[in-house]
Amino acid sequence: MTAQTDAAFETFGKDATWEGVPCRPRRRDNDETASFGHGRAIMAAHIITVRASEIATPTVDNLVTFIASGEVYRIIAEPKSLDRRHAVWTCEAELVV
Repeated sequence: MTAQTDAAFETFGKDATWEGVPCRPRRRDNDETASFGHGRAIMAAHIITVRASEIATPTVDNLVTFIASGEVYRIIAEPKSLDRRHAVWTCEAELVV
């Protein structure tokens, strides 16, 4: 893992627990557009990224609790490692609480 990646998670990550394991993931909200024939729908998407050094194998249905806000997210799609070093997991999530 690079020092830049660590610095980004330390700066922009939030204290959380991932299935009870302390970690510092980052969360962002995106709008996704889905097309249906001639129409389109805009849907909210929650993306959580976490360092593989903190959570080695995230899986669908894992719960992530952000400590300060108390928000709980459930992972709803197979996590992906999009960086070439496989140092960070990218997970789509839904707000549970």
